[in-house]
Amino acid sequence: MDLYEALVERMERTGSASGLQEAIAAHLLDSPLSDAQRDRLQAVLIRDIGAERSQSDNSGGVFASLLLRFDAPAANREVLLAASRVLAARYADSARTPEVLTAWFADDRAGAFEALSAMTEAMAQPPLSLGTLLAQRFGAEREAAFDAFLATSRPNREETARFERRFLRGEATKASVDPRIVAAYAKLVSVEPDNVAYVAALLLIQARAGDFSAFVATAAPFATTRADDQVLGTLLGLAYRLTGDPDAAARTAEAASVDLDDPEWIRQLTSRAMATRAGEVDMPSAFAPTWSAYQKRFPQAPAVLALAVQDPEFTPVTVARPLDRLAADDTPGVARGDILRGLWRATVPQGRQDGDASNRQMLIDSLADPAAAGYGAPVVAMVTRDPAVIKELEDELSSLSGAMQGRQMRLYDRVAEAQWGQGGGQARLDALSADLGGPPVRLHDLALFLALEQGAPVALDAQQLAGLTRQLRFVMSPSAGMRLAAARAYGRAGESATAGALLQAALLQSLYPTRRDYADPGDPAPDAAAFLTVLAAFPDQGAARRIRGDLARLAQRQAASPAVMAPFAALASAAD
Repeated sequence: MDLYEALVERMERTGSASGLQEAIAAHLLDSPLSDAQRDRLQAVLIRDIGAERSQSDNSGGVFASLLLRFDAPAANREVLLAASRVLAARYADSARTPEVLTAWFADDRAGAFEALSAMTEAMAQPPLSLGTLLAQRFGAEREAAFDAFLATSRPNREETARFERRFLRGEATKASVDPRIVAAYAKLVSVEPDNVAYVAALLLIQARAGDFSAFVATAAPFATTRADDQVLGTLLGLAYRLTGDPDAAARTAEAASVDLDDPEWIRQLTSRAMATRAGEVDMPSAFAPTWSAYQKRFPQAPAVLALAVQDPEFTPVTVARPLDRLAADDTPGVARGDILRGLWRATVPQGRQDGDASNRQMLIDSLADPAAAGYGAPVVAMVTRDPAVIKELEDELSSLSGAMQGRQMRLYDRVAEAQWGQGGGQARLDALSADLGGPPVRLHDLALFLALEQGAPVALDAQQLAGLTRQLRFVMSPSAGMRLAAARAYGRAGESATAGALLQAALLQSLYPTRRDYADPGDPAPDAAAFLTVLAAFPDQGAARRIRGDLARLAQRQAASPAVMAPFAALASAAD
C-alpha cells in the first residue's frame, strides 16, 4: 500500500506512471483488507484514476479492465464501485463501468453483458482483457445474442450497426474466417444491400476463400446501380472470368470503362489495395486475393505476362523485396509516399494467434538500411532522399504507440538524416528543442529530437540538456535504443556521468530483456557495437574508455551465461 501510494504521488508530480501501479492495485483489490486499508486503497485508487498522465490516449480502458474484478472479495466491492464512478466521470468511453459492476453483483448477467458490450464498442481500441472477459464470462450470452440477430427477419439499421460493432470488428481481415461470421455478413448484405462496408467485407472473405461463384452472386446485384465503378467492375470482371463466363466479364468491363488486360491498371489497383488502412476494409481490399487467384488460373493472360516481364517479383499479396516498388520506372515521385503507406499497411503485424510480425520486420530492416538489405542505388536514393517517402515514414512513425515508437530509433535516424540532407535539420531540431522545457512532449517528438541531435554540428547546450532531462523523466519505460541515443547526446555535450548511467541501464536492459521489449517489430537488441558507436561520439575519449571498462565489468558480473555475454564480449577488451 505504501509503495502504491508513493508511485501515485510521483506520477502526480511528474506525469509519468509506473508499470507497477496497475499490478499493485490489482493485487490489493483481490486481497482481504481491513476497513482502514480499504478506505486508504479507495482514496489512492481514485487519485490514480484522476491524475494527468503523459502520453495519455484519453481512454479509461485500462482502468475499466482493472476494476471489472468479478471475483474480488465481497468486502472490496464498494471500493470497486466508488472507483468506477470516478472512472465514469473521468473517461467518456468507460462511463458504463459502474453499470457493469452493479449488474454483475446483482446477478444480472444479461444487464452486465449488455453494458460491457456497449462499453467495448465505444472504445477505439478496447483492451484485449475486456474481450477475454466477455468471452470467458459471457460466452452463452454472446452466442444467444449472435443467434438472435441471425434469426431476426428484418433488423433495422441501428441493430445491424450495433451487431457489426459488437461481433464483426476485425473479423473480415483474419486469415481464417469462421463460417458463422460469413453467414452474419451475408445477413447484413441481405438487409442492407447498398452498404459498401458490408458488401466489401463479404467480397474480401469470399475472395480469400476462393469462392468466386459466391463472389459473383454478391457483387453482381451491387454493381447494377454502379456499372461505372471501375474498381468494382474490375473485381466482378475478373470473377466472371474465374467462373467461366468471359462474355459477362467483357460486358462488365465495357460498362465500367476498364481493360482487364491492362497491366498498368492492375498496378494502380494493387497500390490502392495496399494503401487501405490497417484493420479497415473497402472495395479495393478484395483485389489482392482476386488477382492472386486470377494469376494462378490464367498464367498466360496478357496482364499477368506483362507484369511478369516488367517485374518478375511483382505480386499484390506479398513482396519478398518490399522496397523494389519505390524505384519502379513508372512510379511518379508523388506516388512513392502512397506506395510506402501501402507497404506499411500491408505488413501490419497479425495477432499472435494468427501469424507473426516477420513481414513488418523485413520492411523496417529494409527502410533502416536498404544497402545492407541488398537493394541497389535507386532504392537507397529513394529511401534516404525522396521527400515523399521520408514524410510518409515520419507519418507512419507518429501513428505508432509510444512503446513501439521507442523501438524504432533506426527509422528515426533515417528521417533525421534525410532532414539534415534536405537542409531542414537545424530548424526542426530548434523547433523541438523549444518544447522540451514545457509539458510532456510526444514520445515521437522526443525520439526524433534525439535522432536529429546526432547530426547536429554542435552538441546540446545547457538549456537543451535541462529540457531533455525533464522530458526523459516523463518516459515510463525507455527502450534500450532510446537510452543509447540519449547517452550519445549527453556524452557529446560532456555530461559523461549521465551518459554512463544511461549506458549501464541500456546494458542491463539488453542483458535481460522483458517479453515486452521485443514483442513487436523494430530495432534489434543492442550489441557491443551499438555501445561502442555511442562512446566513439564522446569528445572526452578518456571518459569514454572509463565508461567502456565499467560496461565490460558490468556485463561480466551480470551475465548469467556465456551465451548471454557473447554479444557484449567486444566490450571486455577495455576492462584491463
